[in-house]
Amino acid sequence: MERDEAAAPEHRDLAVLLRDARKGVAVLTGSKPEVASVRASITQVVDFGHALRRHFDLEEADGGFFAHVIERAPQLADELERIRSDHGPLRSAIAEIVEATKWAGTSSDAWSRIEATLDRFARDLQRHESAEDVVAADALLTDEGGSG
Repeated sequence: MERDEAAAPEHRDLAVLLRDARKGVAVLTGSKPEVASVRASITQVVDFGHALRRHFDLEEADGGFFAHVIERAPQLADELERIRSDHGPLRSAIAEIVEATKWAGTSSDAWSRIEATLDRFARDLQRHESAEDVVAADALLTDEGGSG
């Protein structure tokens, strides 16, 4: 199972991109933001959105995380499908956040709303990634072929 070895750096990279996007958005709340700061924050949120979509695509690809779990522990298929089904709503949520950043301009109120939405998104993503980690651990503890 490559989750721990190959995915760990990717997960760290995603976490860093999300942390940077959240910090950038937080700077824009409370007072009229500078145009340069707005552009930088939009770029950070867009970059995170692209990275997250790539991450999900890789997990869902042939030979990706989901395929490896099913191969090693087929009894986890239902749980894995539930987790995979989170990808659509998470993709939609980050797309909406990205779109909102493009229209926020220098309105600190708009950026405050984006900050709150991004905070909720971050919690949802953390729950999702934690559920994937549990399934990966369960698969690692399973004998090859899913015999327990």
